Amino acid sequence: MKDLRKIPLWTFVALLFTAALCYGQSTEKLYDQGVEYGAQGKMEEARRAFDQALKEDPFDSSAAAGLEIVRDAIGGKIKKETAVHLFKGFDYANKERWDEAFAEADKSIALDPKYVRAYSSRGNFYLGRKQYDRAISDYNKALEIDPGFAEGYYNRGAVHAEQGDYERAINDYNKALEINPKFVEAYRNRGDAYTNQRNYDQAFSDFNHALRINPKDTLVYVLRGLLHAAKGEFDRAISEFNKALEINPRYEVAYYNRGAVYSLKGDRNKAFSDFNKALEIDPKYAEVYYNRGVLYDQGKDYDRAIAEFTKALEFHAEYADSYLNSGFAYAKKGNYDRAIVDYDRALEANPGQVLAHFNKAIAYEKLGRTEEAVNAYEAFIRNAPPQYGPYINHSRQRLKELKRKN
Repeated sequence: MKDLRKIPLWTFVALLFTAALCYGQSTEKLYDQGVEYGAQGKMEEARRAFDQALKEDPFDSSAAAGLEIVRDAIGGKIKKETAVHLFKGFDYANKERWDEAFAEADKSIALDPKYVRAYSSRGNFYLGRKQYDRAISDYNKALEIDPGFAEGYYNRGAVHAEQGDYERAINDYNKALEINPKFVEAYRNRGDAYTNQRNYDQAFSDFNHALRINPKDTLVYVLRGLLHAAKGEFDRAISEFNKALEINPRYEVAYYNRGAVYSLKGDRNKAFSDFNKALEIDPKYAEVYYNRGVLYDQGKDYDRAIAEFTKALEFHAEYADSYLNSGFAYAKKGNYDRAIVDYDRALEANPGQVLAHFNKAIAYEKLGRTEEAVNAYEAFIRNAPPQYGPYINHSRQRLKELKRKN
């Protein structure tokens, strides 16, 4: 039997890694200009903005989609008002004003009910809102209208990946690549799906294929770095993040992930340096505050750790891990009542964050609140997946002891 004395009686989620696409600032600005012009009905100006964006980055899929909509409006394939509503929807979606984005997409579909990009765009809005079934329904409708619409398969695959169904995601990415063998994003996302299946060789193959098509794809370098990190190849991971930063010195995601790897290597100074650089570029990067909090917690600077977790929650109010770790830090300060508050918030944000039940049970024990400790241990046992076996065994032992005392 595993020695339970080696199991920490408090547990928290450590470092987080993220991957996100970053376009050059000028490209992003040109895209935003194109959307703004399109929303105003200025199609020629929008066309020029999207054209310029694609000259700077020929692989900017958002600019390419915007340009296609503009050309369809100018060429009479769709009504001009249809394009205007779509661009207004893009603008609202970028601001996370989802209800208004949906309303604009609905108007575009009412005007041109056979326009593939209207359904695809609304599906993207639903995906952003995490309304997965509705997103899939719209992508299916787009594919019903045009079975050769590669982006429909790609987007549907992205929904499956979000839901953790990587096999179905890979199947959809395969279909997208059959239609468009140079679909960089499909190689990239399929590689990420293979990574989640721990099929690392196939993941590397897809990432390498993506780089042969677009050698300046910074996100692929980050994904290769994350793959090396998952295999414990930290120096190789850092090398990949360095390549991304050579291409784009203001790629905050590369700084963030390189900092996370430095943390794993035990180089706190370099980790803090990279996290700080990421925040200089994006002061609202919640995951960076979270990881700085982890570093402060590891250094037993609990007040600073709590401040960082709180800052992360300013920009990501439903960030369950921040609540969990904030509670963990309060517990180590001996403030068990406050810890329980944060554990409850973690469960409100994510009912699947089962470690909050476990930690809450221990906090109740520390406070002598036996009945509540029993309830929390039982909730943990009911909901914990098999990988938490040692903690489940510990919880069962504690339940026997607590019930015996009662």
